[in-house]
Formats: sequence, structure tokens, C-alpha cells
Amino acid sequence: MSIIELIAAALFALALIHSFSTGYFQRLEQRHPKHAGLFHLLGEVELVFGFWSVLLIAAMACLEGPAKAIGYAESRQYTEPLFVFVIMVIAASRPVVSNIEALIASIAQASRGETMRMAEVVNCSSFQLKTRLSPVTKRSIPDAAAAA
Repeated sequence: MSIIELIAAALFALALIHSFSTGYFQRLEQRHPKHAGLFHLLGEVELVFGFWSVLLIAAMACLEGPAKAIGYAESRQYTEPLFVFVIMVIAASRPVVSNIEALIASIAQASRGETMRMAEVVNCSSFQLKTRLSPVTKRSIPDAAAAA
């Protein structure tokens, strides 16, 4: 096994550890506002493997020369990862997030009168369902008290 393969394996292991540690970086972002930008960047799951890929190409350039590193980078297919990256960036944009939050809030507001507690739906002690009319919707709903 060559030295570059060992370095690549180590960088991949670090990338995996980093991907499972993004929540930690997001908490650091909240605790240390002075370095919030750096911690926010390190906490983005979408950027983890790109970050470590750049380090791999840099290591290849240092150890085997820039021509081999560029040749390796150009031999890879980036269409799918770039597509996923673009979709994730768009989905995380403020207008999309704000509109989804507004949609969820309006659905919650509209369904507020229709919601029931889980205890009214299923009687966990006997798993029997008995029905009664809901005072709000006048529809038949399971009655936890009658099932007991």
C-alpha cells in the first residue's frame, strides 16, 4: 500500500468522524459567536466530504506532484454530487425554509380543532377501540374512557 493510499484512508476516516460530529460544530457555533462562521461551515453536512476531498487533492499534489493530482481530480465524475449539493443549498435557503415554516404553521392552525390526544385514539392497556362522537367535529372517534 502506497503512502498516498494510507493518507487517503486516514482522510476518509476523518471525514466520516467529521460527518457524525456536525451537531457538535453547530453547538460550538452557538457558544462561540466570534468563530460562528467557521463552526457553521464545519457543521454543514453537505460540505464535509468536499472539504476533505480538497485536502486529499492537496496531499496528492504535495506528495506526487500537481500533474497527478489534477489528473486524478479530472478523472472523477462530479455530476451527481454537485446536483445534490445544489439541491441542498436551495432547500436550506431562507425563502424556502420560511415558506415551509409558514405552510406547517398554517396546517397546524387549520387542524387545531381536529387534533386528538393519542390516549383518545388508542387505549394502550387493552388495544380495544370504542367510539363516541367528537364534540368538535361530530365525527366518530375512539373513546379511551369507554374502552377501559
